[in-house]
Amino acid sequence: VADMIESEASAEVARLQEVAGKYAAAGGGDSSSDLALEFVDACRSALATSPSCATTLQSLLSSDPELLLSVGWELPHLLLPLVSADTGVSEAASATLRLAVSKCNPREMLLTTKECFFCFPAVEQQCLLLEMLGVILPRIKARPWEALETAVGAFERCAA
Repeated sequence: VADMIESEASAEVARLQEVAGKYAAAGGGDSSSDLALEFVDACRSALATSPSCATTLQSLLSSDPELLLSVGWELPHLLLPLVSADTGVSEAASATLRLAVSKCNPREMLLTTKECFFCFPAVEQQCLLLEMLGVILPRIKARPWEALETAVGAFERCAA
């Protein structure tokens, strides 16, 4: 049974690497948005099969900034469930989310983070979401008061 699980995890890692390679080879062409969606699907499948795939995901996204920008807004929903998992997986998931909020579109990340406040109630997850907001909010330059209002609204609903 352990060999079967390990084999499935290896297959999922190989698929993640394959799709990331295809995305890099497309170089932002017409097929890149389809490949980004395929990568998100591969991430969802890999993380469901083996949460330890989070370390591979972290490595792939750290080395491909374009792919990170394309899929970053999807990452909180995929990785937050792993934050309270075993230490190595949790660290990889947290590091990947920190990278995403520092590099991806801050308004998209703000909206996704706001949604996550309602989906992930664990203390570890909420603490990471607050940390993410601390990175996102200063990055928003145009009409920052709207972003702050969005964040405060999320806090109020969580506190209620």
